[in-house]
Amino acid sequence: MEEISNTYSLTEAKVAKMERDPVKTVIMASMIGTAIEFFDFYAYGTAAATYFPNVFFPSVTPTIAMILSLLTFGVAFVARPLGSLLFGHFGDKLGRKRALFGSFTELGAPIGFFLSNGLYVILETVLTKSQMVEFGWRVPFVASAVLVVFGLWVRRKMQETPLFRLAQKRDNVKKAPLAQVFTKNWKQILQGTFIMAVSYTFFFLLSTWSLSYGTAVLGFDSREFLMLLMGSIVVFAGMIVYSSILSDRFGRRTVLLAGTAAIFVFSFVFPFFFQGHQNVVGTLFFLLVGFLAMGVIYGPVGAMLPELFPTSTRYSGAGIAYNMSAIIGAAFAPTIASWLVGQWGIHAVGYYLAFMSLVSIVALLLTKETKSVDYTK
Repeated sequence: MEEISNTYSLTEAKVAKMERDPVKTVIMASMIGTAIEFFDFYAYGTAAATYFPNVFFPSVTPTIAMILSLLTFGVAFVARPLGSLLFGHFGDKLGRKRALFGSFTELGAPIGFFLSNGLYVILETVLTKSQMVEFGWRVPFVASAVLVVFGLWVRRKMQETPLFRLAQKRDNVKKAPLAQVFTKNWKQILQGTFIMAVSYTFFFLLSTWSLSYGTAVLGFDSREFLMLLMGSIVVFAGMIVYSSILSDRFGRRTVLLAGTAAIFVFSFVFPFFFQGHQNVVGTLFFLLVGFLAMGVIYGPVGAMLPELFPTSTRYSGAGIAYNMSAIIGAAFAPTIASWLVGQWGIHAVGYYLAFMSLVSIVALLLTKETKSVDYTK
């Protein structure tokens, strides 16, 4: 027994000494994947909010055209869990190729947002309105293909995390991770789904819905509003890093509860400001304060979500929860908000956001702190 123990210790020590990827490479790879994903969604969301109503639904009223356009945006989120099930399964069997730099991964969201909106601003500056409607709105989708090739090249350079390689050495890699995660980790899937739901709802209200509302109701042109969004996203990026530092000090759950409570309060306040004709001050309040609160929750949730699951099923579990929260929180949030405005006014959007905040608060209260949890079983 002593010989077996010594052999096991030597193996563990050897794995622990495995060469790690340089920090810069890890940071770059973590951000690139998220940036590309969100670049695609922002590109589609921007097109859906500004061009699709005229391109695809010219024969109906503007309100119905906007709702139908944003509805197509939600379909993409519904398809995401299929990829999560497939690649999560093989990721837990074959590896994940990432150290968990949670905040750096989440920074890919504002980077993708900035690049997508910036490209639209450039296009709307150099092209006429008719050219944008005819072909200009398609250019960001072509650009995303180039980003995907670059992202794949970077990811190929990555090694697996020492934790996952240690699990491989211990033969802790599950032969059927999907079966494992659904039978033993279903509670964590539900917790992760509803914890993250409000972040998705809030994010796409701040970005996609606000763009459609700002251009259709408040009187901004799309270029003006995109520039306001690009300025506000800097606040979001900075708060992601700061809130991640706070979550390492005070715990993920504590910071997430504080941020979600702030969103709950904000949901009753912002409708008084986000209205009027070309109201720059009120719009900046909505965007700056909104993205500030959004950053508070978006940093820690990137660390907490995978920490809910054991290493052997972390990819599958976190991926399923992440994408289910996207369906519940984001898929139809812009559509629902546009419909609510048409039926009862902008205050109804605030009530919708408040409800989603309460759902996430309840999920957080039923979840234990994960900051110090790191297990391989």
